[in-house]
Amino acid sequence: MQFDDILKKRKTIFSWDEKIPSKNDIDIIINSLHDFSPSKQAKCRYKLYVYKNDDEEKRLKIYQSTKADSWEDKPKGRFNPQVLAPWLFMFEERHIGDVEDGAKAIYRDIGIAAVHIGYKAIDLGMDIGYCACLRGDMAHHFSEVFDFTPELIIGVGYNSGKNEYWCPYYKRPLSNHPPDIKPSKDEYIRYI
Repeated sequence: MQFDDILKKRKTIFSWDEKIPSKNDIDIIINSLHDFSPSKQAKCRYKLYVYKNDDEEKRLKIYQSTKADSWEDKPKGRFNPQVLAPWLFMFEERHIGDVEDGAKAIYRDIGIAAVHIGYKAIDLGMDIGYCACLRGDMAHHFSEVFDFTPELIIGVGYNSGKNEYWCPYYKRPLSNHPPDIKPSKDEYIRYI
């Protein structure tokens, strides 16, 4: 696949196909990240957990932890179906004790790695969904599954192509989240 094709294919997926990427393909992504992705001073200020998301009970708890709105604001608000993907790549902060070990350096490294994972997955014919909504009154569900709290989760799988997904919490189909619309280039890009 040409790089421009990879860029054009990149979008956040909400509805996942039942087909599951092979562990071999997931290993290719991990090896590519390790071998080729930049990191400030090659420190990799993150821990990356890769999880095959095939346990229904755990998948529901992970999903419940990603409520986009608080219960007070929207008691029937949506959750983030990106985490219903068959594979999850989850980033946690990794403090290594150096001078550059602040949040800025950590989030820079996570951001670079997340983009690399996304583009490599797309290069291999897979799709991705980014989720950073692990907070608020439902985040405790995640700690019932794992002993860390990720800063970012990337769902990896195949797009079902459907305009809705099955919500395991409300037990009914829900419409995919509308696409995010960027501001105009003039609002955030300047030549100086």
